[in-house]
Amino acid sequence: MRKAFAKRLAAVLLALCVAAALPLASAFAAEPDATYMITFSGGEYGQYSEKFVERLEAAYGKEDVVEQGNAVIVRLTSKEELPALPTPNDELTSSNTAYNVMGVTVATMQEAGNTDQYEANTYCTSNYTLTPTFYLASETDVHYVLRFYVNGTEIEAAPAQYGIAPAGTFASGYTMALADVPTPAEYTLNVAATVNNSNGAITQSTDGLVLTGANPDKGEYLTFTFYYDQITHVNTVTEYVDGDVVVNYNDVNLVGGAGVVGGGDGGAGDGGEEIPDEEIPQAGGEDIPDESTPQAGGEEIPDESTPEAGGETAQAGVSMPMVIGGVVGLLAILLIVLVALRKRKGGQEEE
Repeated sequence: MRKAFAKRLAAVLLALCVAAALPLASAFAAEPDATYMITFSGGEYGQYSEKFVERLEAAYGKEDVVEQGNAVIVRLTSKEELPALPTPNDELTSSNTAYNVMGVTVATMQEAGNTDQYEANTYCTSNYTLTPTFYLASETDVHYVLRFYVNGTEIEAAPAQYGIAPAGTFASGYTMALADVPTPAEYTLNVAATVNNSNGAITQSTDGLVLTGANPDKGEYLTFTFYYDQITHVNTVTEYVDGDVVVNYNDVNLVGGAGVVGGGDGGAGDGGEEIPDEEIPQAGGEDIPDESTPQAGGEEIPDESTPEAGGETAQAGVSMPMVIGGVVGLLAILLIVLVALRKRKGGQEEE
């Protein structure tokens, strides 16, 4: 009788353990990322270059970029950023010589069938279909080039962009939003150095940069030049010499993006910033107690604090295995107590 009761009690507690664990497991399960489709349609005459396709493949993987007729389709998740739009007359051209792709910057692409504004380099939240706009070409079209230099030099921060625009586009000024100005990795646009710098004038307004210039002679380009400052990363190196601390500051310029020429030295400087003699710690300085002095080989780390292989940082808080283990352990203790009480009661009855 007692054995049958114990078995039934164990079965009930096991069922309770499973019932308690299932909601916790489902609560900790990660939701799948939403998937979206970005369709770059070619429209009536548009065709995309291999350069554009390769750029998308490098960013999202070949398996997520598909060419379908004169369209390019990109699949991405909500954790991926929207790609920059194709550059007219470079990554996107017209198959009809009577028409050119409209626009000065990549922002001239038009989205269709979606009320959400397409904004490159922001996280995707919906599907998009993007279609180019064309205009009837003529001999008076303006051929222009956008150049991107490191401030104070003629070193390219990014490759030049060439394009064609309808006559008169720049006569009264074409306004380009600052968000539409290409910004290469590891650089920031220097607006002050950019304005009024080339045969095509660039001025600043409340809406962005205004590009102004007359139609160039046949075979020449109207040039607009943008200047950038390279981002400087400061790497602090601390050295210990005979118990004294010497701090060196080394400027490290990291250069990123295609078409970058020159840039920083890519590493620490020659010994870092020079420290004046009066600031250099001298021998016989402040005594550091032995227990505070860094020893050879670095500070000894207790075994329980030693990082394990893999280098992954432990997450703070309570994990799912800990919660489930606690519930199971509590129920197991309850089972032991109930069995002990049952045995004790049975022993008293036999007496």
